[in-house]
Amino acid sequence: MYGAAYGVIADIATIDERGSFVGVLLLMTDFATSLGPVIGGGLTQAFGWRAIFWFLAILTGSHFVIMLLFFPETQRKIVGNGSIEPRGLIYQTVFSLIRRRRRLRDTEMMRGGERDGHENRAPAKTKTRLRFPNPLACLPVLANKGSLLVILITAINYAVKAALQTSLDAQGSKLYGLNSIQAGLVYLPSGVGGGFGSYGAGKFIDWNYRRTVDRLRKDEGAEYDRKSPEFPLEKTRLRGIYVLSGTTVAGIIGYGLTLKFRWHIAVMLVMQLLTGTATAATFTLCGTLLTDLNMNRSATAQAASNLVRCLSAGGAVAILQPMVENLGPAGCFAVYASIVSLGIPLAWVLQRYGLAWRKGQPTAA
Repeated sequence: MYGAAYGVIADIATIDERGSFVGVLLLMTDFATSLGPVIGGGLTQAFGWRAIFWFLAILTGSHFVIMLLFFPETQRKIVGNGSIEPRGLIYQTVFSLIRRRRRLRDTEMMRGGERDGHENRAPAKTKTRLRFPNPLACLPVLANKGSLLVILITAINYAVKAALQTSLDAQGSKLYGLNSIQAGLVYLPSGVGGGFGSYGAGKFIDWNYRRTVDRLRKDEGAEYDRKSPEFPLEKTRLRGIYVLSGTTVAGIIGYGLTLKFRWHIAVMLVMQLLTGTATAATFTLCGTLLTDLNMNRSATAQAASNLVRCLSAGGAVAILQPMVENLGPAGCFAVYASIVSLGIPLAWVLQRYGLAWRKGQPTAA
């Protein structure tokens, strides 16, 4: 669903508004991942752990019904700019099928009175071939240098954030003696900060794009836009990423020191707020750029990103407890901070050489 959401954004949003769409998407996902532990803690304390799975079944089932009823097809190969009616059951909502049947029935009733001596024939139906998705189709995206660097920056930040979130229960909750509900509440600062960071970064991306276009038009007297192969897309989209990376590093180090010296829980929550805000903003910058670089395969590119970032997150979480036991919390999160700092040279390389790499490829739409 995460990759499909980016595919929809690529279908319906132009390049000068795409950042805001990605920001709203990540606002919802960041806040949801932090709200989940709060709901889970409350359900566990009130009804037992089984209530969590009943809640998830009801929630996901309701979401599926809503998608089935209301969510239209947006892929431009199928519906164009929305003016083409999709064919095939899998591309239509329940309401669109009902509306289409009513329209066909009304058309047949209007033709029913016409008699011209010829036999009325129903229009031939176009058969839609059902193709099964290839799970390996996302791998060629990793062969693109620009896309690979964007994915690596995303994966680094996501992996460390996953380790931070895991440590809240494994380290923070036990250290401060929190109950189930309190253990869930400590996830909120990261989610709230992530929501504001995603939304604010999305607005900043769109504003910075328009500012860059206006500046280039003024300086060069040319129509610099998304179709220009000379447009500095990588520099424009990743503006501010060094500040975000530095904030993330500082927040991670501060979090590790808080656990080591057992400072007040408010300090730990502030560190979570900083890292949540900075990493969410970084995801928005990278997600928007990855969509720009892969307009014809946005969902596939996000699938490749999901593959790399989830594998990275699994590895980061797996080594969390062994590092805490051997290095202590301060040393452990100093290592994670150094990993995040690797994204800084990657971003520099992408901004420096991304335009040259992209010149030999189709321009972003």
